[in-house]
Amino acid sequence: MPKRPRVASGVSYLDQLLGGLSLGDNVVWHDVAGSLAIVFCLNFIQASLAQDKPFIYVSFDRSPNNLLEKLGPLAESPILTILDCFTHGKGDGSPVFLKFYEQPNPDRACQIVPVINPGEIDEFRESLYKLHGQMQGDVRLVFESITGMQELWGNEEEVGYFYSRSCPRLYELNTI
Repeated sequence: MPKRPRVASGVSYLDQLLGGLSLGDNVVWHDVAGSLAIVFCLNFIQASLAQDKPFIYVSFDRSPNNLLEKLGPLAESPILTILDCFTHGKGDGSPVFLKFYEQPNPDRACQIVPVINPGEIDEFRESLYKLHGQMQGDVRLVFESITGMQELWGNEEEVGYFYSRSCPRLYELNTI
């Protein structure tokens, strides 16, 4: 079997320790504080975009406005796509969050795709794979919060169900 290419994580010390990440890797950050994983995510996004790799950021815990603010200049990339599972998930389709989609911003470079029923795992998976299928090359992904997925889907078993079926597919698709 051919060796999978190594790519930068965006954290140089981690890359020194691990030799980078391999296409097909699944990386899970256990962040007890709930605020530290974003540092890794932002560095990983920055490194991936610098390599001109398409990126999907799956958001369960942040509204699009909040996430765009957190991403800062990274959101100015046309190869970044945000899969919004917050607005119709934890955001309950509230008008305060739906307002984001009422007036499209033609100056925004990144694409933001809302998932209408993110609580339905199969619909979420279909949205993710459809989006991925529109991209070329090895696509990079961040699933913002396993805890957020669990809260939306009701229990740990549902998250396990999703990952047990998705990880092999994402591996074959050369994602990280």
